[in-house]
Amino acid sequence: MAVEPIWLTTADILAIHEDQIARYGGLDGIKDCGLVESAVMSPRHVAYYEGERDLLMLALVLCRALARDHPFIDGNKRTAAVAMLMFLELNGHELIMPDDDAEAPMLGQMVELLTIGGLSLPNVYASFINYLHPVA
Repeated sequence: MAVEPIWLTTADILAIHEDQIARYGGLDGIKDCGLVESAVMSPRHVAYYEGERDLLMLALVLCRALARDHPFIDGNKRTAAVAMLMFLELNGHELIMPDDDAEAPMLGQMVELLTIGGLSLPNVYASFINYLHPVA
């Protein structure tokens, strides 16, 4: 990897989760801290052992791991989506999604499909890549 990404930590993910529960409601609590730690390490594993260098793909790996592993009692998909966006922002990029449907925004739909296996990482990547922009 030419430049080491700025990785999110377990503490970052816990703070994101706490914020999402405070803002939007739900039951606070961690079901399994080991699953949070595993999710945090998943993009690093893909970067170091599979040679993935693309920041969007690494962000999606983190998102999928958090959403699928359900380490929290509530708010797993929200936490996963925000963690993905934060990882991208820390690394100089942002997703600017169209506000096409206030009831079912594209980001939420994609995270849901990624979680249940309705879309693969490459499919979600292809859907998101045109919305990825350098932070101004």
